[in-house]
Amino acid sequence: MRNRLTIALRVMAAAVFVASLGLAAPAEAAPSTGFFMIRSKMNNKCMVPKGSGTGNHVPIVMFTCRSGDPWQFWTVIDNNGTSKRFMNKHSGRCLDIAANSDGEVTFGTRLQTFSCDIAAQWIEDPFGANVLLRWANRPFCIDIVDRNPGNNVPVQMLDCKPFEDGQLWNYLPQTA
Repeated sequence: MRNRLTIALRVMAAAVFVASLGLAAPAEAAPSTGFFMIRSKMNNKCMVPKGSGTGNHVPIVMFTCRSGDPWQFWTVIDNNGTSKRFMNKHSGRCLDIAANSDGEVTFGTRLQTFSCDIAAQWIEDPFGANVLLRWANRPFCIDIVDRNPGNNVPVQMLDCKPFEDGQLWNYLPQTA
């Protein structure tokens, strides 16, 4: 009897765990065509170049999503099916890390815009209805600094933690 109770409790615990993953709706990959906003699950704010900057080295920050602002939209450039680059509609610059090489990417490295080249490589790791955005050459994911829900909060690279809402993203397509 005790053995059956133990098994029943383990089955219930496993069911609760699976349900907590939010697997009812599969993650949507970034659209392969068109423009979209990259929105945080944590605060429903979008990743944008700070101050709608258009040059290289413009910090990436979180800001209230507004569908009328072209600087909030990104498109995908496919890297031969292995990874992706995200190019900003307004600037034509790509989402990149503020480092000169993969070896310089550490905990807390911030994100920026930079000329689109093959070095900007992102991989989408599905998690429930969202994705983790992981740097292709290091085991780090995009994270909102200090889980701060405000505007103009920078994003950084940290260890990938799929249960951290500050690392989960989804996409809002541009509507006409």
